[in-house]
Amino acid sequence: MKYIAQLILMTVMAFNGLFLHSQSMETFELDKAWIDKIMDLAPDEPAIRPENVPRILVFTLSTAFQHWAVPHKTAIMEVLSEKTGAFLMDQSTDIMVFEDLKGYDAVMLNNNCSAGGRRDLFWDEL
Repeated sequence: MKYIAQLILMTVMAFNGLFLHSQSMETFELDKAWIDKIMDLAPDEPAIRPENVPRILVFTLSTAFQHWAVPHKTAIMEVLSEKTGAFLMDQSTDIMVFEDLKGYDAVMLNNNCSAGGRRDLFWDEL
């Protein structure tokens, strides 16, 4: 479990480190060239191979502002999963996925900005 949390944290920190002021950055497209570049930068093997390959859910949903960088973070996780084999990844935008998380070892919330005064994504959707 600790390994999974560290992997997710490093991924998010790396992306945010590269794009610290992403609100003021010019957007760029999530295209094959960008994914190929991330594939080249990603390690071929994980630093630590877990005994049991964990399954991670990447949940992505925003009910207000749609930040251009959100799909890029999902793509990074896909590349890391595919290339290193350190974890299996599922992704969802369906809030009902939270009804049963038994099959997951970790959940990455790759979302931002709920609408309305409550600032509550579940309230917005349900």
